[in-house]
Amino acid sequence: MKTYKVAIIGNGMICNAAHIPAYKAMGDRVELAAVADIREQAARETAQRHGIPKYYTDPQKMLEEVKPDIISVCTPNAYHKKYTLMGFKAGCHVICEKPVAMSRADEREMFEAAEAAGRQLFVIQSLRFTGNFSAAAEFAKDGCLGDIYYADLNLVRRRGVPRWGMFHMASENVGGSFCDLGVHMCDYLMYISGNPKMTAVSGSAVTRIVNKEENVTFSNAESGAPTGLFTFYPPPGTCPRRIWGTT
Repeated sequence: MKTYKVAIIGNGMICNAAHIPAYKAMGDRVELAAVADIREQAARETAQRHGIPKYYTDPQKMLEEVKPDIISVCTPNAYHKKYTLMGFKAGCHVICEKPVAMSRADEREMFEAAEAAGRQLFVIQSLRFTGNFSAAAEFAKDGCLGDIYYADLNLVRRRGVPRWGMFHMASENVGGSFCDLGVHMCDYLMYISGNPKMTAVSGSAVTRIVNKEENVTFSNAESGAPTGLFTFYPPPGTCPRRIWGTT
């Protein structure tokens, strides 16, 4: 059985809490060869924490030297396209965090690049694989729900307001809570209903509770880091930071 060499770009919480444990659970089928993050502290501590032999602050250099078979793109949303395309140019299969891109045109370019390179692009829409969602999808597939002509999904996950990392900064996340949570609902709605052709989209947003800062929880666990923070970064504005797109 072939052992696939794996590297990860972006070494924040989702890398440490989800991708690395998943790769480790695959045993000898994968080799975690290197990690890269523009924040040297994050890359170094991630490598040391998980016994990964190499870490980089330059993802391109990592791809050139390590030559992985697979990369995980765990950067903030704004840079998914950049590093996914970089992976295909290096001959890698790419596992990309959701949302795959910030526009339909970018998403199409990414999948076309995968096809041209003869590689796979897998987007982490993880709710498809949870028990209740998977069961509902099977009911729909078996015809138990008949012809689906209307669906209404909702998700309430947390009261907390993130005050850590770069993921929730507007310039990095781009789409706010929609990119964090809403994409799961949209993906699942399309998945369970058989991917019908979309003819119209509408949306609305409101910010009322957070602005008041009354009875709002700011704990890490309730703001999206239930497993804790692996490398702590102060809130935005308290220290200088580098931006992924400038490296």
